[in-house]
Amino acid sequence: MRHFVQYVSCIGERLLRLEDIVEVLPMLTLDRLGQEGGALFAGLLHYRGDAVPVFSLTANAPMPGPEGYILVTRVHGRKAGLLAHDVVGVVSLDESACTEMPGGGGHRIAGAHVDGRFLRIVRPETTCK
Repeated sequence: MRHFVQYVSCIGERLLRLEDIVEVLPMLTLDRLGQEGGALFAGLLHYRGDAVPVFSLTANAPMPGPEGYILVTRVHGRKAGLLAHDVVGVVSLDESACTEMPGGGGHRIAGAHVDGRFLRIVRPETTCK
């Protein structure tokens, strides 16, 4: 069995491996740092004495409202956050439900079948750079 947090991003529902999550925080104010469009960087979160970069899954995405969340994860030993508009819950899936399919540019898209839908699995190490 594999365990995931199912959440709603700016571009639809996604899955994040439960073991990748350090903490789920309510939406907090981010320092925007004057980033120009095109970057997935949404802002900087001051979190327990650390400056944690927070990312969106798409450039120039709308920020979640006060009801949103920040999924704090760890990438190469450092904390990073992902924006979530909502957290649906934890889902446990058989290994057979998880798969990869071809994506653009020779990349592979990881995902899983949940309730008859294919949801992409977010990999923080590739999203939060």
